[in-house]
Amino acid sequence: ALRAVAARRRRRRSRSAMDGLRARSPSVAARAFERSDGRDDATSSGTIEFALFECKRITRGNAAMQRARASASSAVVDDYVAYLGGAVWTMDWLARAKTADAREGEGGGWLAAAARGAGHHAHAVRDVGACRGTGMVQVWRVETGGGANGTVMVKGLTHAGGCALDVKWSSTMEFLGDRATDDAVGALAVSSGDGEVKVCVVEVTKGGENGVVEEAKAEFVGVVPKEYGAPWRLDWNAVVPGRLAAGCTSGRVVVWDIDEKSLGDAPTYPKFVVAAAAQAGPCRAVRWPPREFAEDESVCANIIACGNDYAVKPQLFDLRAPFAPIGDAYERGQPWTLDMAWLPRGTLVVGFETSDRSSGKKKGATKMLVQQFDLTANASDDGARPSTQHAVPGRGSPWSVDARASSDPTSAAAMVACASSNGVICVSPMRYVSRTIKSRPDVFDTCAGMLAYDAATNRVADANPVTPPECFDFITSSEQVSLKGGTDLFPADRAAMPGTRETPTTAQHCVRWSKDESGGWWLASAGEAGFLRLQRFDGKWVEDKIAKLERAHRGD
Repeated sequence: ALRAVAARRRRRRSRSAMDGLRARSPSVAARAFERSDGRDDATSSGTIEFALFECKRITRGNAAMQRARASASSAVVDDYVAYLGGAVWTMDWLARAKTADAREGEGGGWLAAAARGAGHHAHAVRDVGACRGTGMVQVWRVETGGGANGTVMVKGLTHAGGCALDVKWSSTMEFLGDRATDDAVGALAVSSGDGEVKVCVVEVTKGGENGVVEEAKAEFVGVVPKEYGAPWRLDWNAVVPGRLAAGCTSGRVVVWDIDEKSLGDAPTYPKFVVAAAAQAGPCRAVRWPPREFAEDESVCANIIACGNDYAVKPQLFDLRAPFAPIGDAYERGQPWTLDMAWLPRGTLVVGFETSDRSSGKKKGATKMLVQQFDLTANASDDGARPSTQHAVPGRGSPWSVDARASSDPTSAAAMVACASSNGVICVSPMRYVSRTIKSRPDVFDTCAGMLAYDAATNRVADANPVTPPECFDFITSSEQVSLKGGTDLFPADRAAMPGTRETPTTAQHCVRWSKDESGGWWLASAGEAGFLRLQRFDGKWVEDKIAKLERAHRGD
């Protein structure tokens, strides 16, 4: 009887999670998509809507798309769009081991993403930790060669935390012991709106049914004292299995060391607390450095970078002495750190939101919002000033940045992706740059994103409107985001208005590179309108861009 009651409760939560998501997407231009008969909709002047969890392939049918594909600036081989049902603020790829198991698929592999349901479109920082209600994390399988049918939502994991603030796959399940079953795909950490961090084992049965929605079973539950706020952003350590960091709304950074003894549904408090980080505002990003060389194991196990509101630069902390940052003392400033990513050789790329949120600048001016910091120990430089600054196409705030290193272990360069509030997804190679070298940073190549679309005239708007658009079109090339002559994606002297669940804007909230060399270069991006964009890049194009930058700097 108790099992039956529990089963009914799980079914109710599953239905509630599905009801919280939109059954139909906002309208989008039909011309970019492949029809069910395999032909292009490039000549269509109409609009279409996606059903929940539906995936379509973007074709290169119209003239602009064909020119982009033929040009050197286009590197996308496969391009898909799926609808997740609500605003997407977080997602992560699983770094899987090479295997012949059919469940692992071919290509990108597994992607976890969380779409916000009704009532959780956006929250003030002070409300984080007090959210309630049923939310769901979606697990998608991304494959090459299967067309849109190869990219499917295989499992939905419901929880009672209202919304998911961050999701992160662990690269190993070693710390789970025998709880990692044969059907286990990976261990997924979720920071939910109720202030808890849960680690779940995601199981997908080989040959089983897709789209299964079930209640997430937490193998570990992490909590923090009330005065710490709520855990917000997560990151797994690449060296110590089970070491999980969380940046809190109070600014503190906490760390759990998860092992078999700490597993279970009993709340567990963190092992380490970096209290010095609380001098700044809420912590929006935490990143452990990647291990590049074997001798760096001890450093990578204990050094962590965090980015906070009102901090002029990211801070490094050492768990062996967590009471003060490494390097110069904390310095308060105007920008907010929105996201950051490690480049090889001790360099961080940071996306900043400045205090000037308007587009009311003189004609031709562009915000410099993606900055690169060299955090390698240097007696003559404390790393407080950025070594390079990069302009984001469309002059938007970089809500998300991510980097993936080259397959060449001797290269200090990586490919960086950025998602902006103006609806632009762009990529550019970056590497460590000494300030003694007066080099010009590479320009971002626009590869994805969304624009406002006028269905009556069958054309995209010259600029994204201040009010949320009624229809969207997908960016497929840099040609659609021309900034010649100081053109901006927003009207002069006007800033973007925030959207709502029912009337979203083009804003893109997150972007992530896939993590498997064997699976190619996949880029996932998503935003306020609830669309998930999945693009497979030509690996040779990416590696050539990185190698070209590396050769230029080695010459200098």
